[in-house]
Parts: sequence; structure tokens; C-alpha cells
Amino acid sequence: VYQVVQVVALLAGLVDGEPENLMTTFPLAQRPRGITKGPGSTLYVSQILSGQVLAMDAVTGDTATVVGSQTDQNHQAWGIEYFVKRYASGRAPQGYLLAAGGGPPFGGGNAEVYLYNADTGEAYITCSLEDAFNESNGDEFEDGFGFDDYDTTSLFGDFLNDIAIVEYTESGWQKAFAFITNSFTNQLMGLDLNDAIDSKMCTVFKLDLPSDVFTPQDANDWGANGIVTFSVDGFSGLLISH
Repeated sequence: VYQVVQVVALLAGLVDGEPENLMTTFPLAQRPRGITKGPGSTLYVSQILSGQVLAMDAVTGDTATVVGSQTDQNHQAWGIEYFVKRYASGRAPQGYLLAAGGGPPFGGGNAEVYLYNADTGEAYITCSLEDAFNESNGDEFEDGFGFDDYDTTSLFGDFLNDIAIVEYTESGWQKAFAFITNSFTNQLMGLDLNDAIDSKMCTVFKLDLPSDVFTPQDANDWGANGIVTFSVDGFSGLLISH
């Protein structure tokens, strides 16, 4: 709770150039978890157990529910990212929210990711590891990230935790992939956001992490946890915490 509150207060202070004591609090039972920046001064906060997503104004502290409770479907919300889909056809851009659903090893959610319309909160598509690319079934895909088939047999169960989105342009077309930490394995889950949005199709891949430090040693050990993108002197990549 305090982490979310402090981030909101800090961002609100930066907007006006001076620190402010602006606090936005949530009941502990709601379990706020992920936070991501939306348009303007809007921030989105995920709530683990209910699967709700709240929009907050970092200047005023006002909040509104964007995604309502998902408890009837057991859709939790751990990490969250805001993504804007841009269309070459001149169609107006559309914002989406991608939430990671956790999984059975910790918290009782599902190892799934949920894509919501950021304006209406409407559920758009659900993707899981069962949708994984499988070369043995004749699936073919070329990307440039070194994705492999997804081996759904994890060490202690799949747990989809945090999200980072990589965007780039190819021949004038926006391309975007989401990378989700699978915290009780030594892998990331990859999701093609173009396929998810344009075709409502789950194109899911894995990316093996290069270091043994991300291999959990027991059921209480975490592999990849938080994840963000970075770019330094023309070099871009993913920064992952253990």
C-alpha cells in the first residue's frame, strides 16, 4: 500500500515542480500491486485479489474504477502495463491495459494475461501458456527475439508476475511484444500484442533467461520477478530483478 501511495505523491509533486503531500490510499484488503503510467497525469494501479484496475490522477489524487472486480472468473491482477495501439490507416489510437494473472503457486490465480480496453475496462482477450507456440504442431514464426517453443512444464508451477512491453517500427508498422516474468521458472513468457489486438489471437512464446540465478531452487524461491525496458546509448534491452 505505502509503495503505491509514495509513487503517486512523488509524481504529483513533479507535475507542479515542488513536492506535495498528496496521498491516495487503498484498503489493505484490496492488495494494490502493479502501477503504470497512462495518458497525461493518469496512473493505473492493479489490485491482486479482485483483479480490479483503478485509474488515478497524479495531480489531484482522484480515483476511478476502470476494470471492475474479476473475482467471479478468478482473474487476479499482479503486474500491469499500459499500451497504445497506433494504426497506419488513420484510425484513432486506442489504449489497452495488460494485466498478469499470477498463478497457482502463489495467491491462487491463473497463469494467464488479460488485455482490457483502457477506456471502457472491457475484457478484450485472455492468453495463457496453453496457447503457446508449438513447433511440433507445425506452427511457424519468425521474430528476432530468439523465441522457442514454450515448455509448459515448470519447476514449481507457472506464475505470471510482472510485465514489460517492447515497441519498434518495421516498414512503417508498429510492432509490440509483451514480456512477462514467470517467477517460478527460469523463463519469460512472450506475447505478440499485434496478434492479440488485431486478430484476437494469442501468439505466446518463451525466452530462456541466460543466468542460473533465475532458476528457483525450491518452492519458496523466486526466479524472475520485476521487469522493465531500458535504452542506453542506442542499446536497448530488458532489466530483470531476481
